[in-house]
Amino acid sequence: MTNKRDLRRRVLLGLLILLAWAALAALAVQAVWVEPYRLVVEEVRVPIAGLPPELNGLRIVLLSDMHMTGIGRREAETAERVRGLSPDLILISGDFIQHTVLYDVQARWMEHVRAWLLELGQPPLGIWASRGNADISRYGDFNNLFADGIYGAGAHLLTNRAALIRVGGARLWIAGADYNDFQGRFVRDFTVQGDDGGQWLETRDSQGNSTVHYWAEPALSWADYEFTGRLRRDDERGGIGVTFYSRFPEGYDRYYRLRSYAKAPTFQIAPHGARITAGDMDTGVVPEAGRWYRFRIRVQNLPDATHIQARVWPEDEAEPAEWQADCLDERPERLRAGTIGAWGLDEGHKAFDDFQVRPLAGGAPLLEEDFEGWERGRRPAGWLAYGMNGGNVAQAVAEVPAKDVCLLLAHSPDQVREAQGRGVDLMLAGHTHGGQVRLPLLGAVVTGTQLGPRYANGLFRWGDTWLYVTRGIGTRGLPVRFLCPPEITLLILEAGD
Repeated sequence: MTNKRDLRRRVLLGLLILLAWAALAALAVQAVWVEPYRLVVEEVRVPIAGLPPELNGLRIVLLSDMHMTGIGRREAETAERVRGLSPDLILISGDFIQHTVLYDVQARWMEHVRAWLLELGQPPLGIWASRGNADISRYGDFNNLFADGIYGAGAHLLTNRAALIRVGGARLWIAGADYNDFQGRFVRDFTVQGDDGGQWLETRDSQGNSTVHYWAEPALSWADYEFTGRLRRDDERGGIGVTFYSRFPEGYDRYYRLRSYAKAPTFQIAPHGARITAGDMDTGVVPEAGRWYRFRIRVQNLPDATHIQARVWPEDEAEPAEWQADCLDERPERLRAGTIGAWGLDEGHKAFDDFQVRPLAGGAPLLEEDFEGWERGRRPAGWLAYGMNGGNVAQAVAEVPAKDVCLLLAHSPDQVREAQGRGVDLMLAGHTHGGQVRLPLLGAVVTGTQLGPRYANGLFRWGDTWLYVTRGIGTRGLPVRFLCPPEITLLILEAGD
């Protein structure tokens, strides 16, 4: 009798174990091979107070978090279904590709992105995109590949700036704010510091290239100018410099630079994403730690070259009469216009002051900034630092009139805290993947947002701003989804409170 009872128990236990394994196998199949490809179109109607009649019923497709490494079944179906929705415009809130440190891999992936963007079709109001954390690299050439891929597909990349679209007599602004996740002290912010003698812009030690740029839209068209100012470092191991003819506001790591650092201690012209083809790039000046130096840079467009001249001297000495560096970029792809900025690397503090940009043709300065009057410990308005998130939204919507309708692409839902109160009617985000894995009763397991799992997916009101968070298309980490299918969002604007 006992043996029969034990046998039944063993058979029952075996069946339970078999059922458990079968259930796990079914869940694995669902999570790995079924749900990541089960595209869902979510239709969301968003009421906008004061919406002009021309924008009532506007159809917007929102995509995010493709994390693309190729065009597979999911990407092809996404493009097909987007075309079938006949949107007025397509908005993409970042993370086009997976992060990589291999240049050839990035180049291949961005070619897939370019081809996929072309497959989305040509909506009447265009395709507009912002950059997510996976799209922004610490390697400058990678950022150039990314920008080339987006622009090469005829799409518009909004890097902390806004663009005006006219629909009939209505004005619609599309803004885009970068979102970065660089770790530790790889890059540093630039903040106003000072003493009884005045104030200046300063950055601290960093493991990578810390840069700040003057971000006003007209600065991208600045050409044929002199850039003057002063700078100081407190550690000889630290790199310090200034940039000019910069295309940073377009998403490119392309600029000319005057810099000194440990491996090349004299101030030299050192292009980034550009090249010097002729002339002398070296000023011969080695800056002493703790001493202010003045600089004068002249950059001019010649018929067949960009001409760069520079001189550097201790502030307490007379300015040299001759140009110490005098060189040319003669390539057809040379830089021909752009904004200015500052650069720092490695140890110590680097300070910058008295920036002035004057057109060579004469007239009023394009920029005069001595950093007086700004709050100490904060970055001044209109200047954006690479790898920092604070200030990106404010800069993106800075030119948007309060009375106009404004849609903001910002990759992380956390950025809504900066958007609120800035006239943003609707902010569109991703980044969370909706949690990617959601458990019954518990919901999203990991969301990557400081706002918490409640904001992993859906439409929310945050002050005077609507926030929509999409589950996105792709996956990160493990290629699985559970109770959280990929999402194509169709947003329809409506007049309402």
